[in-house]
Amino acid sequence: MEGPYIDYIAAQYGKPVLATGPLVPEPPRGELEERFATWLSSFPDKAVVFALDKYRKICQASNSR
Repeated sequence: MEGPYIDYIAAQYGKPVLATGPLVPEPPRGELEERFATWLSSFPDKAVVFALDKYRKICQASNSR
């Protein structure tokens, strides 16, 4: 799973990238906050899509330094 991320970073910086461990964090575990559980339960199953743009923001911040 990390392969595409490593390739992207290597292409951005023009240097080889060597990973020393898993780069994609484990998903969080535990109970969902009540306000989110209530909101999500108001939709039919498989009707909500969650999109996380954290990776691109980290790359943009790194490139701006």
